[in-house]
Amino acid sequence: MEIYQVAETLLALKTDLRAETVAREIAEAAIHSPENILLTPVGAFNRSGSRDVTAVTEENRDTDFQITYSKVRMAREGISDMLPPGMIFQPTISRSERSTEVVLEDIDYYETGINQARTFFSPFDIEFGRQRVALEMHEHHSVVNPFAHYHDTLFDYLWPDLDLELSPEQKEAILELTIHAHLIVGNMPACQVYFEKVLGQKVVFETDQQKSNQSIGIDFLQPLGKGTLGVDWILHGKYQDPDHINIRIGPVADNELYHFRSHEPLGKHYRTLTFLCGLLLPAEITWDMLLIAERGFFTINKTRETGVLGYSTIL
Repeated sequence: MEIYQVAETLLALKTDLRAETVAREIAEAAIHSPENILLTPVGAFNRSGSRDVTAVTEENRDTDFQITYSKVRMAREGISDMLPPGMIFQPTISRSERSTEVVLEDIDYYETGINQARTFFSPFDIEFGRQRVALEMHEHHSVVNPFAHYHDTLFDYLWPDLDLELSPEQKEAILELTIHAHLIVGNMPACQVYFEKVLGQKVVFETDQQKSNQSIGIDFLQPLGKGTLGVDWILHGKYQDPDHINIRIGPVADNELYHFRSHEPLGKHYRTLTFLCGLLLPAEITWDMLLIAERGFFTINKTRETGVLGYSTIL
């Protein structure tokens, strides 16, 4: 595939791709190595109305070997554009004494100084661009390559003392959860989604419905504005306790029930559930686990009227 074909395909997309992404696509298409892909800033004057990448070209270096390279021009500021203008150019005389000829000369000096500054800082812009392309390729590789195993290193760094038996899929789910934890904590629907991702089971949060049909005998009546809920009167009928939830899990297969045991030794799934509750649920909420077993049966002998413990029935 030629460079112009990749450029036409990428620039025709509606998505405004970053220059680092375009450079990575060129490298992964084996057109040029990452060392021969140059990110060249052309200034951010038109950035608000243009795409990040303005052009992709193939050029030759001015050497005896005529090595070709790709140049990705991007509408961003270079190092020279970030410097204060006074560091590159200063007017020769005061504003009150300036004539038309002096102004035109200053414009020429200014343009010359800008071009010289761009030339001087160009190697630094190119090197910074190479570093950004290397980071882009590393991040992309870690996300899309299932054999990269970067998630193990990152997981051990973020959770060094987490004593849980987790599968690779559970580690990836907890990594995703860690990134978005500040948005999930206290958001019960979102918590339910990530509980299902990590546990690999259907999870439903249920609130307790308390029922009160009692009445309280008191010696005197308090005015409405001075009454205390739970002392001078109580709620009548059904109401929900917001500080307690039942975590309904299942249906769970028979071979997985053992891992949800809540007595010593604790099951690995129950320890994971405890970790998730401590991480995501508000501190004032208490919880209980309601485990729903998978319903199923089989027949050993159609003539037998009673079951055989351990075969046709389990405790």
